Amino acid sequence: MLSLMRKHAQSWLIKLTLGAIVIVFIFWGVGSYRAKREAQVALVNGDAISLEEFRNAYENLLQLYRKQLRGVLDDKLIKALNLKQKALDQLINQKLILQEATRLQLQVTDEELASYIQKLSPFQTNGRFDVKLYHRMLQRYRITPEEFEISERKRILTDRVQELIHGLTKVSDAEAFEVYRWGEEKVNLEYVVFRPEKYKNVSVTRDEVKEYFLRHKERYRTPPMVKVRYIRIAFKDFEDPSRLTDKEVRDYYDKHIQEFEKKKILFTEAAPKIRKRLAIKAARDLAFEKADTVYERIYTTNDMTEVAREEDLKVFETDYFTRTGSVKGVKDSRTFISQAFKLEKDGFSNVVELSDGYYILQLLGKREASIPKLSEVRKRVRKDIIKERKDELARKDAEKFLKDLSKGGDLKKEAKKYGLKVKTTGFFKRNSKIPGIGFEPDISEQAFQLTKLNPLPTGVIKGRKGFYVISFKGRQDAKKEGFIKKRDEIKARIRARKQVQVFYDWLSYLRKRSEISIQEGFLD
Repeated sequence: MLSLMRKHAQSWLIKLTLGAIVIVFIFWGVGSYRAKREAQVALVNGDAISLEEFRNAYENLLQLYRKQLRGVLDDKLIKALNLKQKALDQLINQKLILQEATRLQLQVTDEELASYIQKLSPFQTNGRFDVKLYHRMLQRYRITPEEFEISERKRILTDRVQELIHGLTKVSDAEAFEVYRWGEEKVNLEYVVFRPEKYKNVSVTRDEVKEYFLRHKERYRTPPMVKVRYIRIAFKDFEDPSRLTDKEVRDYYDKHIQEFEKKKILFTEAAPKIRKRLAIKAARDLAFEKADTVYERIYTTNDMTEVAREEDLKVFETDYFTRTGSVKGVKDSRTFISQAFKLEKDGFSNVVELSDGYYILQLLGKREASIPKLSEVRKRVRKDIIKERKDELARKDAEKFLKDLSKGGDLKKEAKKYGLKVKTTGFFKRNSKIPGIGFEPDISEQAFQLTKLNPLPTGVIKGRKGFYVISFKGRQDAKKEGFIKKRDEIKARIRARKQVQVFYDWLSYLRKRSEISIQEGFLD
């Protein structure tokens, strides 16, 4: 069937079918089709991984991380993330999976492959393949149908191997109930909290401040900071739905008619939303044209303030900020800060796109990381010493309190000696907020280890409000009736987690018993 497709590639049906292959090839890659003709970077049981394969995998990984980190991806971070090794590992795993498919005698017939290709949708327009779009993409990427067939056959085989391994995963009722019980079990506590702020009259001398500062200088090191001037060309300033003609709105509706008909949305109902959507897109285009013009003028005159005045744009100035801080008035502070730290003194950024508009930045000042003089941080040092001492006083009292309880002391009587009231949480689940206390994972963890025979923890627990001493009051076990209703759902969740681990373990086993060689110095 595939040879027939190639033979009659000029027919409209075959052109449409080939169009389906294009998009998948772009994301999946050619695979080893050209490996024998390219420089080899690794061998997996005798099968080569080509330099071209590696470059494609590495570039895809870079794009993925750039999207996730929203542009904050420099050479230093790339090295720290070890992306080259990750890309190569992906290719090695891919080879191992395909080799295992061969060992298991798994095959994809020409009919199966052709059927799969014909069902691909990324190049569909109104539910049908767009021949012109297909031809443009095919010409741009210089890809042949033969290469696509090889790529898609590998994709299907990989999926089948994964399905086989996943099929080995079993989940028993007992295993599912244990997960259910863990999540549904509840405990009830009595507790007291020793709050550091209750301890007054803590004094600190000037000599103690000096000594503390000398011993903890690095704690007060200031991080690198920058200060910038910027202008913003906001998208909203260019939004004007009235500029759009009725024909433009209708054309958009007709182009996406299948989507609207599926949701049973008539044109009259969809028109206002379409107009708004197109207005937003047009606003972005107009805003970019404006930003591009402004940037060219700034680049030529080297004077952001004057250009902004002539273009009727407001100039903003920030305070000094760090890499991990935020910038007042800027929504996408992370991207903004990343661009700011790339600038040289008085230098200008390119046009930077954020969620609300286009920005152009100018670096006004930079402060390197440094340890300040004691006079600059004296108040902060004194405050830190007082906090530590109050914490220590609260901790010691809490420990003495727990020790007295362990000797048989009465909770309420002992609490009264410290002017504290015993409080009760009421029943609560693991990983949930504790009534009256809040979300405190350390308290929750110890609470569920307590029993009627062992009602006290081994030590005091530091929380956000102070030092806690807890005591077991009661437990509610999970009810089997509730488990029966959720059993299938719980099993499905457990199975999904186990399938990932089983597949990872299986791949690790394959790697251990395989001959894998990497070109010397390739990853250096």
